[in-house]
Amino acid sequence: MSLEFFIIGGIIFMVYVNLMLWNIKYSAKQSKKENYPNLGSTDSSKEIKERLIFIVLNLIVLITVMVIVTKFL
Repeated sequence: MSLEFFIIGGIIFMVYVNLMLWNIKYSAKQSKKENYPNLGSTDSSKEIKERLIFIVLNLIVLITVMVIVTKFL
């Protein structure tokens, strides 16, 4: 029963980390847009790079949780 709680807690933690990272990214983008309107739009290659970094960070968190869960099995 405690293993199930640990897995559910890991899932909740992953959702929390993802939402926190999304909030930081969204807030920074909005702040940049409001404070520097003449700076221009972001480069599409830069945006793709940011998305890839975000995906890699999510995968690292997922792998870390999976490793911790398998140690307790």
